[in-house]
Amino acid sequence: MRVPIFEADMLRNGAFKRAAKRIQQHWPGADQLGLMEAHEILAKGLGYQDCHDLQRSVLPTADDVPAQCPPLSDVRGRILIAISGHPTGARALRAEMNALVASLLLQRLQTYLQRDLGQATQVKAPQIPAMSTNAYRHHSSTPEAITSRRILTLQELARLREVVEENGRLRDQCAWRLLLEGLRASEILSARAANPIVVHMSKTVAQPLQPMSLSPALVKSLTQLVQKEGIKTGEYIFKNSRGDGRLSMATLASLFQSTLSKAGLEGSIGMHGVRRSVLFHRSQTLPDPSH
Repeated sequence: MRVPIFEADMLRNGAFKRAAKRIQQHWPGADQLGLMEAHEILAKGLGYQDCHDLQRSVLPTADDVPAQCPPLSDVRGRILIAISGHPTGARALRAEMNALVASLLLQRLQTYLQRDLGQATQVKAPQIPAMSTNAYRHHSSTPEAITSRRILTLQELARLREVVEENGRLRDQCAWRLLLEGLRASEILSARAANPIVVHMSKTVAQPLQPMSLSPALVKSLTQLVQKEGIKTGEYIFKNSRGDGRLSMATLASLFQSTLSKAGLEGSIGMHGVRRSVLFHRSQTLPDPSH
């Protein structure tokens, strides 16, 4: 199945041209890749025979996006196949190819932008209250407000988790696992080495500062990090580069943005949006307190 391509995608700063340029600039093969070769690879990944076939099929406007279009995961898989089929791409490391394909902002193609916009007008997304995961889970009411803020789909969250697990650094994995459990950035940075591991809930109007309970799996991961890094009891788990204090919020944000880029989500959402998405989908499984 082809991904419909529109004139806006083919502009100089359009999603197609930017994705092709990224393929060229970050080509994992031994030899340099020409821009037109990058166009060919991307066109094949989008379901076309070649770039000429794609150019003949460009649609004028994105006002009427076809109901059926391939999921982004399928498109990324086809791009991987196209890269592997290139003479120099075939010799590239699989991990490098995966990282390149994951970083392509395919969700900015007009087809997916319009599809997501249409879904957003149909789905009521409750406003997530500013509280920790535990506080949210025991909140007395389910909010009904509609928010226009970006909510990641379950598929996008799953892809993000895959990229996190592919990251070789245990520290980064632990930080992401905490975020994907619904913790705030400030709560992640407050984690200290102890037995058991201690993470403090952010102070809110509804709840004073207090220790949070973590799942056994999270405690195990954090304990492994503490042992590997030789972190002493009472010290911050996520330390700064000097080792004399905790990691800064700016460094944590940079760490998260790097992973979002690899997952193809750069520029579309931040770490607060990821937490909001986790809590939103969790709220869909909570029982209605009015019943």
